[in-house]
Amino acid sequence: MNNNRSEVNNHSTGLSRYKPMMRALLVCIDLYSGLILLYFLLRLIKKPHFWIVDAANLVLPWLLLISVPLLILALVKRSRRHILSTGAIFAVFIVLYGGLFLPPAPKSGSCAAPYADCQPVAVMTVNSGSGLADPDSLAAALRDSGADLIGLQELSPEQADRLETDLAGDYPYQVLYPLGFGGRGLISRYPITGHYLFYPKKEYFPYLIATVDIDGTPLTVIVYHIKPAVFLVQGLKTRLSAEWPLDKALIGTAQSLAPTVILGDFNTVDQSDKYRQLRQAGLIDAFREAGRGFGLTFPARADGWRSLPDLPLLRIDYIWVTGDIDVSRAWVGDRTGSDHLPVQAELMIETNRDTD
Repeated sequence: MNNNRSEVNNHSTGLSRYKPMMRALLVCIDLYSGLILLYFLLRLIKKPHFWIVDAANLVLPWLLLISVPLLILALVKRSRRHILSTGAIFAVFIVLYGGLFLPPAPKSGSCAAPYADCQPVAVMTVNSGSGLADPDSLAAALRDSGADLIGLQELSPEQADRLETDLAGDYPYQVLYPLGFGGRGLISRYPITGHYLFYPKKEYFPYLIATVDIDGTPLTVIVYHIKPAVFLVQGLKTRLSAEWPLDKALIGTAQSLAPTVILGDFNTVDQSDKYRQLRQAGLIDAFREAGRGFGLTFPARADGWRSLPDLPLLRIDYIWVTGDIDVSRAWVGDRTGSDHLPVQAELMIETNRDTD
């Protein structure tokens, strides 16, 4: 009997050792829930230059996913208050990102209609890193991608020379502006009937606007790139510089020249004002429409970025289309040697439209 009592006392003593740790974890849940609540309150205020909100936007999926182990802990402790707080945060994650992990919904666009004459066109966007991607590796990756149209940002002269020589057979139609960080390119299996490089403002990167003939239907292709926001250290203060605004003409050009595809590095995430501008204008994020998972594209390699891990954490590369284009599927492509992963999509372009 005494032995049994001794074992019970020892067991109770062992459990008591973990009580301070459990209390500390519950305090962490309170702190975490409070910070997430503060983040969303600051977002509602919509005051510009809340750098902490901009920084949190970058990693919001990961911040919300922290709620999963904390919710499990709250369930183990049977703490109703902590279950409600972490459960609410997990519900927000499901609302914002849950659709990216569900089976694809049946397509209901114009190309899903009976007797529609639509042409599948595979497109790809890739930031080539202004020479970071080895020209040979880049050319091989683009050839193996199977894409019909490929938009390139940060195209260097060496990369352009290699694409022009090695891919002339696979992509006979090429428009290349090898300007380094401001470089743009479009290579295509379909005829490129017109193009020009547009400079919205002196301090902005230029973007390429081209017309591609898809079996008699003119398709506008815009290759876009915007400068990133950066962390600025001024004395003891650190802030995130204001995001570069979208060029006001971009959305208007895309809508007026529809059907339009925008291929680009937008240096922004899906919680930013720029992203909301594009969605509110009626443009469709191809990956959000038909992709699965987070679609992370940056950083794909750590060369030159010692503070960054060698795996993608952010989704900043996008394919956008106007509403008259159906998106069959979208995915993140294989590595090209750049610090960005490419994004690919299969689009359906209606070719029986009335051109009168």
